[in-house]
Amino acid sequence: SGPISGGTSVLITSDYFYDSDLLTCYFGNVSVPGRWISSSETECFSPIHAIVERLHVSLSLNGVDIFNSLFTFQYYEDVLISSFSPAFGVGVGGTSVTIFGSNIVESRDLKCRFGTEEIIGKYVNSVSMICESPPGIVGSNVSLSVSRNGEDYSPFAESPFVYIVSIFVESVSPSFGTRKGGTLLTVRGVGFEELHLAGLNSTATEEPIGFKCWFGDEMSTTAEFVSDIEVT
Repeated sequence: SGPISGGTSVLITSDYFYDSDLLTCYFGNVSVPGRWISSSETECFSPIHAIVERLHVSLSLNGVDIFNSLFTFQYYEDVLISSFSPAFGVGVGGTSVTIFGSNIVESRDLKCRFGTEEIIGKYVNSVSMICESPPGIVGSNVSLSVSRNGEDYSPFAESPFVYIVSIFVESVSPSFGTRKGGTLLTVRGVGFEELHLAGLNSTATEEPIGFKCWFGDEMSTTAEFVSDIEVT
């Protein structure tokens, strides 16, 4: 399978290929040049196609005689990324990034690519998927794209994914509060300013990005940046 924009590398295997300038592949009635690899392998690149449909693939060794096959090729709409969140993650990797877009399908070949690093993706629904960021260099920006077939990748997301330093929490004060909640906490540590600046500069998501504090499985929405060493 591959996108209607074409360009998917398709490998055809048999046991009687020979090198010929007339080697031709057919996707339906559309012909494209074939590339001889060996006596058992020929490579073709899928042509651009107007609609989503499944076509039979056939081969000609001399440009005249066409050998039909049982092999078919499924065209699909190109995947397009609209946004992703969060827009940044720590250099050690492992950040769970949710990618939003169109034409996402459940597939064993679903992948994300951060720069040049390919990561297996997790399907959520037709408009979202999840990938964990690989390790990266702190301070670097990498392009983000996705693939339905593990080979052809979507256009890059509008904004890059940013690698930042890991945050380290040194203290929380006070260390207890009432059951009804509402206790104002001061969290001290390192790395807060870089995360704050990354959030201000990010355009990868439509939602505002800020600090969030977690209490077990419950999330506070009132965390505010104070300085490089403090949030409340």
